[in-house]
Amino acid sequence: MQAHHEIPYVLHVAWPGKNGKREEVQITEDPYAFGLLVSDFDLHLFREGRHRQLGRCLGSQVMRIDGVDMRSASR
Repeated sequence: MQAHHEIPYVLHVAWPGKNGKREEVQITEDPYAFGLLVSDFDLHLFREGRHRQLGRCLGSQVMRIDGVDMRSASR
């Protein structure tokens, strides 16, 4: 039986060139491919209106997930 390995996919984004120059292609991971990153406990506190650190769980955070630096996964 062969082991199942998930093949990561990447996005190829073509940005228009500046001042008539060639377009620039950025190869990056899809930041939305990693699923929900909010814990069940955070959701519980949010539903009750008792969460005191919403910026930590709902705000933008620089992190590494599955070996991918999420800072570089978005422009």
